[in-house]
Amino acid sequence: MTPPLPTINLAASVHQQIADSNAANAEMLKDAKEDGTYKHEWNKYLKWLKENGRTADDHGRWLTRENLDLYFVLHVAKNRMGVRNTLQRIANALQWYADRREWVLEYFVVKNATWETTLLTCLQRQKNSEQNRRNVTSTKNVPGPHNGLKDIVPENDRLKVVDYIYRNRPNDWGEVSMSYTWGSNSAVRGDSTRKFVYCDLNLSYGFGPEREGPSSRALMLILRHGSIHKDQRDTDQQVACWRHRNYQLCSVFSTALKVVYTLSRDNTVSFLHEDKTKRCLWWDRPLIGWDDLSSASSAMTQIYKATGVIAPKVTHDCTQAIQYGGAEGLQPF
Repeated sequence: MTPPLPTINLAASVHQQIADSNAANAEMLKDAKEDGTYKHEWNKYLKWLKENGRTADDHGRWLTRENLDLYFVLHVAKNRMGVRNTLQRIANALQWYADRREWVLEYFVVKNATWETTLLTCLQRQKNSEQNRRNVTSTKNVPGPHNGLKDIVPENDRLKVVDYIYRNRPNDWGEVSMSYTWGSNSAVRGDSTRKFVYCDLNLSYGFGPEREGPSSRALMLILRHGSIHKDQRDTDQQVACWRHRNYQLCSVFSTALKVVYTLSRDNTVSFLHEDKTKRCLWWDRPLIGWDDLSSASSAMTQIYKATGVIAPKVTHDCTQAIQYGGAEGLQPF
């Protein structure tokens, strides 16, 4: 008599596969590194909760509906104002921590009707504040009518800045020069500059000022897709620059100088890719040594004070590239 075939519980097998995959996904999400601005918002949220006697739930989660609604109504609505994108960053930051830290693989939404009311309240407070400034009759501590307007920093002033950087910033000249020149020349965000690694360097032989020969080359930085950069994209994109007529203002010069200087002082770097199943260590080596905005802000504040140069933005050097593009007839699209 032929023995019966063993019973296979396909449903149980599928459930186990899903459970295993979810566990792996959860670990990957928990390893994600938070954006500096998100971390700042998260720390403010935790600080307010603890100062006001709030606690985490039984699972150790601070992101609960009650905690969030109290935070929105009692703190954000009364103390925060600004433009819509700035305010939305509060909820976006907390949602990031919900998705990747406290409610991994569970459906939890930070934004609700309380948040929308809070957002409208903050926007109205901003509008009222602007209206009050317009109605001020006293001249004491009132900014001039041109305060905050954007303009192009003259090339002579930019030269003062970079000359001061190379002569008087022995510890961070590479960080400052790369961030400043790539922002001014190619509108690269300072946040992106701090996140570039060595494998984000690329050389094009077709985007240069000429179609053939040495001048056909253009140095590129790769803006990786995903959540690495603030301008999140679905595909990898690249930004290029040509050599500047003045080497001190040149992004190619500052990048080459920083890379060559760093590698010449580190004999542990190997560019061989012997094990094709693993990433080379040098691929993920940061191009510059800054980790957060405060380093850039502190450096540029000191530089502008020392040189007497006035810029519309302290750290947003990409503003210069955008203003220059507009002066040359470049349209927003």
